[in-house]
Amino acid sequence: MTEPYIESQEGVQIQPGAIVGLKYREGCKPVRVGKNSVIRAGSILYADVEAGAHFQTGHHVMIREHTRIGDHVVVGTNT
Repeated sequence: MTEPYIESQEGVQIQPGAIVGLKYREGCKPVRVGKNSVIRAGSILYADVEAGAHFQTGHHVMIREHTRIGDHVVVGTNT
């Protein structure tokens, strides 16, 4: 699990093996993750991603830069 480039609120769970805030270029913005969210093992969230409160990923999810995700969204396994 890496968390060098993330802004998260309370209650965020990042499981081992997840990569959060993957920098794809200089000057990109950190990932923003809303409260009570879960990012499961094997998931990759690039920098410049915003996810709302109560967001969840399944295992092995990839979310690329410039993606905006609302509250109470689930992104399924292997997406």
